[in-house]
Amino acid sequence: MDDIQVLTHIWLSKEEALIYSFLIKNRYQSITDISKNTGLYRYSIYKVLPVLQEYWLVSQTVKWKRKLFLAESPDNLNNLYEKQTYNYNILLDKLKNSYGNSDKNHVTVKIIEWNNFSKFVFEDIWNSLAKDWVYYRYSSKKNLDEKDKLPLYKKLRDKKCIQRYIITSENLLKNKPKRLDHDIVVIPKDYDLFDDNISKVIYKNKIWIIDYNTEMAYIFENQKLADFEKKIFKLLFKSLKKS
Repeated sequence: MDDIQVLTHIWLSKEEALIYSFLIKNRYQSITDISKNTGLYRYSIYKVLPVLQEYWLVSQTVKWKRKLFLAESPDNLNNLYEKQTYNYNILLDKLKNSYGNSDKNHVTVKIIEWNNFSKFVFEDIWNSLAKDWVYYRYSSKKNLDEKDKLPLYKKLRDKKCIQRYIITSENLLKNKPKRLDHDIVVIPKDYDLFDDNISKVIYKNKIWIIDYNTEMAYIFENQKLADFEKKIFKLLFKSLKKS
């Protein structure tokens, strides 16, 4: 990624990035010099320079009776980045509130059908949950193969210290290492082998039902439904823990 691409990623326009990058390397430049070396029209330069001056990235002086422009310290980019990040976070909070309050009683149902749907599920868990949050999972998979290990997800999950409560089969429990960040109970063999090859994951306001037999996933988004499922899970988990 070149300098211009990086600068545009911190909310500079392409024209702003071109002018600032040029002035960093070439001090005391006129409008004509800037136009000739950046390929920008003078009209565009006249519009962009006041913005860069407002950002404290460019200043002007008079030298040899000519109005010339020079770049300010790149340290000032930090101020711009922090200001834009602050504004972005405020906007993000507003959008989240609008999204979450649009219709709390409405149930969104989605169907996902593709080979990597399990990867999407667990990445969505990581993206949705904050540090030290919890998710609940029923797992009746018949086996654990290589594609389900999802090393990137596990790395991100551990970074956020996401806690897991899992209800599974005795067979799958043998393949799971002991960890401090999850708690597992099993369905007794004398009740059921629990090998239906289906999983259910409950977190935040979502319920995922994953059918590994058909490689289909069904997503239900509704806070009341998710809270109800969490209550049932906790009751069953507590009962199995005692037995």
